[in-house]
Amino acid sequence: MATISHRPTSHPSDRSESATLLPFEAAALAPPRAPSLAPVRRLFALFLNPLAFASARPGTVGWLALLAVPALAFSLFFLQTGLDRLRAGTLTGFQVLIMAGMGAVYGAAGIVLLALVAWPLLRLLGARQPVPRVLQAFALAYSATLVYAALGLGANLLLGWPTAVAFGVTGVLWSMGPLLTALREMSGGRTGAAALVATVCGALLLLGWAWLSGGMT
Repeated sequence: MATISHRPTSHPSDRSESATLLPFEAAALAPPRAPSLAPVRRLFALFLNPLAFASARPGTVGWLALLAVPALAFSLFFLQTGLDRLRAGTLTGFQVLIMAGMGAVYGAAGIVLLALVAWPLLRLLGARQPVPRVLQAFALAYSATLVYAALGLGANLLLGWPTAVAFGVTGVLWSMGPLLTALREMSGGRTGAAALVATVCGALLLLGWAWLSGGMT
């Protein structure tokens, strides 16, 4: 005698319930995903070769991470300036923290302003790069400053050295290398013009640091 197998069938109401799940309900029922290490790898590669990222197309690095590079770099730079002045007795501990916060704002906002200054200069030189491309080149070039500022902070805290000039200013000058290369590429290989734009922007950045760090009493 032939046997009849009975297959379990889903109730129509079950199908209607799963079909009417809202997007956030479906996401809540989905199995959890392991955290991705891609942002960490991208940030590490950024420190090793900032020029590769500065020359990449806009959108390669998110805007938050993009502005975090100069913000953190100048926060550490200003922090070292505050620590040097704390040892000299011209600042209090609370003012040192204020200086670190000022550096973060100065790094993010200052780089945006510098990019807006450089963009029309580059257009006068024949470059047709959009503002996001110029901003990306400026922000990522200062990853060199971030590396130098981190090393300087370690020397400041562990060895007690005054590092604001030795590491901080040197780090800003070091960033002129990748910035000059990116500007030269955007200006069609005009090395002299790119060097002029990079020098003007770097000088404005250091003058702003000297004014802000010296203004606190």
